[in-house]
Amino acid sequence: MRTMTAAAATRIIVGAGLAPKLAASNATLFLEKAPPAPRGHFGEQKLPTTKCLHWVGAHGGNPGDKRAQVQAGGRKVLVYEVLFRTARPAAAAARDTNGWVFGHRCDDSRCCNPYHLKVWPKSEDIRVASLHRWPASVLGRAEELPCSGGDRKMTPYPKWHRSHGWRWAWVCRDCKASGRPWTTERRMSVDDVEALREARPELFRDRQLVLW
Repeated sequence: MRTMTAAAATRIIVGAGLAPKLAASNATLFLEKAPPAPRGHFGEQKLPTTKCLHWVGAHGGNPGDKRAQVQAGGRKVLVYEVLFRTARPAAAAARDTNGWVFGHRCDDSRCCNPYHLKVWPKSEDIRVASLHRWPASVLGRAEELPCSGGDRKMTPYPKWHRSHGWRWAWVCRDCKASGRPWTTERRMSVDDVEALREARPELFRDRQLVLW
């Protein structure tokens, strides 16, 4: 698998004029880190074996945003997008043409290694973001549910209700954005709940087995 070193990534950022203070020094803007341990939905996928690149500068403005950012032309630019466009121009062009979004093969939003990135439709990104923490032994029991708009389907994820217990739920962000009803739910069977209990016992420590 192709990869990029911290030194090479630093040269690209400096060469693009996004870190002028480092132009005359040998400092590096990235730290090479091992990819995180597989978890949930990603536990059944083959993750990259090459090092992740963690940005040492500023990150997103929101509290939970770990994505590395720099100022360019009076606006904030994602560091991994700059590296991606330089290292993989054909894939970047396909992203622009199709309106796709970025996804991290390494399941680490802090990573800026352009070879750990993939571009795919937003609907697929939403699906993986919703399901990545659930093991395949649980997700394999879920049938696809149609969204409230009725135009496509998506695999739901387990959701806990204090009154109704465990249910399959799917939140469609596209429907929510358009003002349509955006939540589809279905109660979980006894077998589904037991499979979830076996896979994630920590979720049941303070919750009774309520099915509906």
